[in-house]
Amino acid sequence: MPVKERGYHGWEGSLAPRRLPWFPITLQGIRQVKDKKRAKLLFFFSAFPFLFFLIGVYVASKPELRFLDEITRVINDDSQFFDLFFTRSGLMFVLFLLSVYAGSDLISADLKFNSIQLYLSRPLKPIDYLAGKLAVVMFYLLMFSLVPALLLVAAKLLFSGTWSLGFSTLAAIFVYPFLASLALASLVLLFSSFSANTRLVIVAYVGFFFFTNMLAGILSGVVFNHSALGLLSPERTMRHLAALLFGTKAAMAAPLWVAPLLVVGVSLVALAWTLTRIRRVEV
Repeated sequence: MPVKERGYHGWEGSLAPRRLPWFPITLQGIRQVKDKKRAKLLFFFSAFPFLFFLIGVYVASKPELRFLDEITRVINDDSQFFDLFFTRSGLMFVLFLLSVYAGSDLISADLKFNSIQLYLSRPLKPIDYLAGKLAVVMFYLLMFSLVPALLLVAAKLLFSGTWSLGFSTLAAIFVYPFLASLALASLVLLFSSFSANTRLVIVAYVGFFFFTNMLAGILSGVVFNHSALGLLSPERTMRHLAALLFGTKAAMAAPLWVAPLLVVGVSLVALAWTLTRIRRVEV
């Protein structure tokens, strides 16, 4: 081992790149969301759709409750059951609230305190920064969409004693919440990158969803009377996507393949736009 003289000398080591450089950002973001005011209250109410459908699965396993034959028939139809759970149980509204709560300040707060420059001054790329923030929102959205759906699968197996779930339905249970969460997470991060004022971000994001839903309702039901224009609404587009994945009846007169193209396309555009704004801050 060489003996060094007193004073400064060059560092002879080497920087080893991390395999997941975005992961510390994700862990920090998950903790910050968990520690927010009224977080536990929101998480409690977010579990209501799952609890309601869990009761339904239990009721369907009781043959003596013959006055609930129609409900039992729907619950035993796996495709229709999970379509209803994802699109008609209030889960989409829950995911929307969670995206606002978890994602609205993820980038805007960094803009406010000029933290992005500190992040990117280290060996961290803008895409790693975006991936870390995206994973925070995805974590909470999947926690209350994919995880409850898998628990319902386990409950149906436990109460019925038989495995009746087809491969296509099982695949849809994984794909639908992932695409829905990706769309919401990418959109809220895009809005968060527009301003350092988190309240303004929330107003703009909420306004965007209410405006598009209202516009889709007016154009599809009043002005042009064509249900396909409902694709302007994120919520209706998600229902159309569920109809494609679960093989249920579509509510709009539009090709089913349009829904995944819209969801994936909007998500990619929103992420690319957000990444561009992050790179501008870096400069």
